[in-house]
Amino acid sequence: MSGSLVGRARAPDRHPLKKIENVLLIQRAIDWLRQGAHAAAYADAVVLLARQPENGAVVDLLVRAAACAERQEEALEFLRRFSHRIGLIDYGRAQVSLLLLAGDLDAARNVVADLACVPEAGRVHAGLMIAIAEREGNFEVLLEQMRERERLVRNYPFAWLIARWEVQRQLGQHIEVMQEAAKLEKVLPEQYPHERCVVRLQRAMAVHNILQFEESTAIALDVIKHLLDSSAWPANPVSSARLWTWRRQGIVAAEIERLVLTEELPVSLHAGTLLALIREGNFFPTDQDMDLAALPPATSAMVVQALIATQAFRLQPLALDLGSFRSLVHIRTGLAVDVTEYQQEGDRFVSTWRHPSGVVLRRATVPAFSVQLVDHPGVARRLPLPQVPREQLRATYGNWEIPDPEFDTLVSAPNVMEFTAFLGSVASIRLADAMLSGRRGAAQHLAQRLRTEDIAPELMKRITDESPKSL
Repeated sequence: MSGSLVGRARAPDRHPLKKIENVLLIQRAIDWLRQGAHAAAYADAVVLLARQPENGAVVDLLVRAAACAERQEEALEFLRRFSHRIGLIDYGRAQVSLLLLAGDLDAARNVVADLACVPEAGRVHAGLMIAIAEREGNFEVLLEQMRERERLVRNYPFAWLIARWEVQRQLGQHIEVMQEAAKLEKVLPEQYPHERCVVRLQRAMAVHNILQFEESTAIALDVIKHLLDSSAWPANPVSSARLWTWRRQGIVAAEIERLVLTEELPVSLHAGTLLALIREGNFFPTDQDMDLAALPPATSAMVVQALIATQAFRLQPLALDLGSFRSLVHIRTGLAVDVTEYQQEGDRFVSTWRHPSGVVLRRATVPAFSVQLVDHPGVARRLPLPQVPREQLRATYGNWEIPDPEFDTLVSAPNVMEFTAFLGSVASIRLADAMLSGRRGAAQHLAQRLRTEDIAPELMKRITDESPKSL
């Protein structure tokens, strides 16, 4: 009987009712992902793959569900059982995606090398080469491969251009992005208003990164005004699946724990990571970074050097040099680790983002604190935390005990000492982006912040005075 069931599970679906059932199951799995029910989505995807391994959409669904549920190794093994029935290109694409999530870059390169021998895999091969370069953090190679893919596919999707500009910003090519965006904006037809706004906002970002904050703010405000005047502000977006990162955060926490215990690394967990550990009792499940503070007299450069020396981390270039604020990537997991530097001024710690040109971008302060090693039950690690973490959280978030998904820490934290032109530009750009993507709550929060600072108050009033129902 068991053999009969296995045979039935692997047989192609020809019965109309079975096909309908599979379509409904696909939709249910997608809905599970949007709702954050990753385990349920993965279970449905497993059922579907057993029924329809020939269906590329089903293979992609399994990869998405496995990524969100952090079950990449399990999914790889399951895919291997059906490799003889999965299309060569679909199988290679799925393998590479899951191997990159698992941190096995060498195996991913081997799969891509095999696909290079398949003539019809040209576009997929190019995309996978880009994915590997991105995971490696090799932005020069990544940009070269993106341009090669554009030459290979003449009528490439608009999203590819935006992704390339993001890489160019990481490489500091802000003038090139600004010029290309300005040129494209002039030739984009009027019947593509959304794309025109996106391109204009990309130009604002490039201008922002060359420290022309008044101009970048003006461009972003122009996008905002256009969206309001043309009623082109999208409705609330459909929630999308978000990858869980608990496993990855646990791996990085283990690295931090080891360095603190064996080398007395002078750091403390802070900001969003501290908030999650104290309020939620664990890391935020979809947090893509870990926040560290370098404690006086240590500098962020010293902490970064210690982390890189382990060969487990690499430096992550920033689109705009923030001075003492540094960002790293954990090589195995791809998780970011942000390092903030504090200087002691009397009874407080002050963090200053200062561009190499001397321009002060952001200053924030918290009460001076000492660090204690805490055996945290939620993550089963001995972690460096402030002696009185609630004081730090109150300074950074105000009413930190009540979750506020729309709160923008960078521009709205109560411990920001001055609302600089940099922050005004950031808030304006983020507001325009929130409107373009239909994130109404975030848009209203940012508009209120700008209104408080008397930046385009009448324009901001039009946003903040909207009732939730009319949004």
